[in-house]
Amino acid sequence: MSLCSKAVTWGILFLLVCICTERSSAQTFDPYRRLSDPRAICRLDGPDTLPVRISDGVGWPANRDPVDGNYIISSSQGSGVITHIWLMMHEKVFDSLTTVKLWVDDSMLVISYLYEFFKEVRGILRPPFDSVASGGLNCDVQIPFKRNFKLTFYADYSKMCCLFWGVEYRPILDSTILPSFRLNMGEPYQSQQSHAADAYDYSGSPWNDGATQWGRLSKQSVAPGQSLDVINLSGPGMIRSVHLLVDTSQFLLLRNVRLRMFWDHCPYPSVDVPLVDFFGCGSGFRNVNALQCKATESGELTSYFPSPYAVGARIQLVNISSNPIDISADVGYSNELVDRWNQGYFLTQYYESNPARWHIYHRVGTMLGRGKFIGIQIAIPENPPPYFLEGDPYIYIDSTDEDLIHYTGLEDYLTGGWFFSDSIFSLPFAGCTRLYSSEYRFHYFDAYDFHKSFLFQLEHGVRNDFQTTYHTTAFFFRRWTPFWVSSDTIRSGSMWSVGGSGYKPNEQVKAAIDSQIIFSITADAMGEFKWQGSISLNVQAGLHNLTINGYTRPETIVILAQPNICFLDDSTPHVYRYNDSLQIFISGFNQGENVSVSINDITAKYLNGSSIVDSNGEALFSIRVPWLPDGSYVVSAKGNGGNVAISDDSIIVTRALDYEVEDLIPIVSEAQTEKSYFGYYQEDDWSNQYTRLFYPDQTPGRRLILPFIVPISDIFHVVLYNTLGSRYGDYYIFLDSEKVFLFHGFRDTSWWLPFRSAPLDCGIHYLKKGTHYITFTSNGKDPKALDYLLNTDNFILTPTTAFHPLPKDTDSSVPSPTSTMSTGQFVTIYPNPLTSDKLNLHLELDSLFVLGTDRIVIEIFDILGRRAASVLDGTINARSLDLVQDCSGLSNGKYYLRAQTVSARGNTTKTISLVVDR
Repeated sequence: MSLCSKAVTWGILFLLVCICTERSSAQTFDPYRRLSDPRAICRLDGPDTLPVRISDGVGWPANRDPVDGNYIISSSQGSGVITHIWLMMHEKVFDSLTTVKLWVDDSMLVISYLYEFFKEVRGILRPPFDSVASGGLNCDVQIPFKRNFKLTFYADYSKMCCLFWGVEYRPILDSTILPSFRLNMGEPYQSQQSHAADAYDYSGSPWNDGATQWGRLSKQSVAPGQSLDVINLSGPGMIRSVHLLVDTSQFLLLRNVRLRMFWDHCPYPSVDVPLVDFFGCGSGFRNVNALQCKATESGELTSYFPSPYAVGARIQLVNISSNPIDISADVGYSNELVDRWNQGYFLTQYYESNPARWHIYHRVGTMLGRGKFIGIQIAIPENPPPYFLEGDPYIYIDSTDEDLIHYTGLEDYLTGGWFFSDSIFSLPFAGCTRLYSSEYRFHYFDAYDFHKSFLFQLEHGVRNDFQTTYHTTAFFFRRWTPFWVSSDTIRSGSMWSVGGSGYKPNEQVKAAIDSQIIFSITADAMGEFKWQGSISLNVQAGLHNLTINGYTRPETIVILAQPNICFLDDSTPHVYRYNDSLQIFISGFNQGENVSVSINDITAKYLNGSSIVDSNGEALFSIRVPWLPDGSYVVSAKGNGGNVAISDDSIIVTRALDYEVEDLIPIVSEAQTEKSYFGYYQEDDWSNQYTRLFYPDQTPGRRLILPFIVPISDIFHVVLYNTLGSRYGDYYIFLDSEKVFLFHGFRDTSWWLPFRSAPLDCGIHYLKKGTHYITFTSNGKDPKALDYLLNTDNFILTPTTAFHPLPKDTDSSVPSPTSTMSTGQFVTIYPNPLTSDKLNLHLELDSLFVLGTDRIVIEIFDILGRRAASVLDGTINARSLDLVQDCSGLSNGKYYLRAQTVSARGNTTKTISLVVDR
């Protein structure tokens, strides 16, 4: 039988299966179909496609049941299916002090203790869909309701830890297709659940109809920088499984191998993920036993995601490492008809936060159009402390508040609890396979359908401030767009290309921006087309819809009338200092233009990247921030072809230097030291919510020496912030070799939590450009203190001088503070330090000074040798003289007062150090 004949035969069989399934589902709804039929998870039609709703929270529910006063965890009026129940309380709670009640369609079906509800077999409420997973209590038994449901809870609040809960349910509008739920359900519900349970427990392939064909790749070496096509198929068909075998000793290389999947001859991959992350091994090879994505510590990687394609499919491995990697593969597929409107195409989104930034959510996935989110793999290679799990997932469906999915922490979303207190686990729907480093959750019964839009954002830490690296892979099925564009941001008049596949041979293809036809072309004999041209200058700048043959692309096209410039900085406000690097992305320029960047008309120097615009009209590069006064600035980019872009945002330039102590690497640490996270305890008290923790013993003199770099020589007021509390000791603080502060860390508070100190004033210092050192030396502790710890946060160097031209790398010629006069005191000043605006000077001139003839020159210089004030320049007629100098124009800092006598016999000079400290 030819390949074409096989395709037709399997297509007819597939249609018959679909027809029979639809006739069956018209009579009664099968809530387990998504699990028992591998294709069902990618279906975008059917009665179970409304978005999943959730009732979630922490503490005690606000509403109480008028029947018995129990707290209502979750309830709904109408019809649908409860798809997932997750509850958690402290593991030391006595179960006999709790009560759980489940009501369905006004009937109470279960009354039970909390843990007993998830562990005891009650008809169809039984394993494997009831489970306890590392602190979390889960029920994945599918519970239909025709009119309403209600889940209630009661415990003595005075004796119990608070409750955490998340109950998901999916509305189904047609209640007539739902069975009436009871604990002892008859056929066909019971057989459907048993069939799904077999698939749940079955460790092999869920594709067991005997129709799988195989494409095999023997062990092959992929050279550095090369790609390997694992399989290349012509459609229509369905990829059923991908099985890879890799050498686990090559993990660091495999971290740099990308898995790419292309559908229907699209040149852009729908799957583009680091190979190990796709299979849940981004932090190292582990045993992963998810239902449709599996891995072993020996290097076997398997996925069973159904992946339909109408025209073609290609799976590719790309080695971007510096060494060859060895790999073998088996791909299972079937030739069958594909309904591109009602069968979603498989795709992924991979994002890294390296590390996650202050108050910036980690993006897991975002998409427009019709589709469903079915799961996530998470890798956190640094194996951080568990506090990052306090970050909440926020899943926005169709941009409505009603369909927001929000769990009370990441480990809760992953169906565990209490930072996975019961250690690792790997279940078909969720798992933590390497504590705090590798986690996953997949959605089958509760796949998150969306009809307009989807956004998954993840907090990092309880206050979205935990700085660690996140690697996440999000898995989707989405309605396929049969055409693609070279860029979704274009400039009027610039070149642009559009392609597509799956059309009828020689079909006329018409494309429109909104209602304006931009091209009409004939598809080739394979039903494919490709067009290249420019967008008319008459098209207005802004967001536009691209429609081809009646199908509108979900993502809009952005048309720019002018070039655009933006900063690749994921935090606001955009604050920079002299010589900082500022990453710039520009678009809408002409290919080949050489672009210069200016900050308020001051041309900036390039740090790296190319200033030459590429074929997409874009360029990415870094510049150095020039020496500028404190203030707000606009950044502009100008091409040599005359194009100009001005940034929408401004940048703030400051001369103040802010050093996070936790980011400084010790050159001397005479005891254990580590980066310590404080965001778990209090909101915004510590700078960036991190400190450096130092663990000395009771021996005085233990030192922690940290280097920092000053980019410009100047006079700085130095302020330091430490942590106070019951465990902290006493420390001498040195700036370079000068002792600047004696810090007492103990505070006897009524609450055990530490808190940030008030600013510790370390004085005014002249610091040359280059490396300096801050030293903490243990000096014992208060008798009441529990330990000798130091927890230091940050220090700020604020210039005390007015803005001046960029100084040289070395100091200017500064007067020596020692006197060069031969006799006499000559000049004295008081008070010193100067604490007001008035400086008193007293002159005593010897007999060699010629009154009325010799000159006296008295000047005040700053530490950089620049004249700050002129006190006297001329002759005098008295040998003893008192003067008062107005110093209101001098800011705080160190200065030099220089007095000279100028005569025919030569000059006599006296220089005195002056400190202004009001």
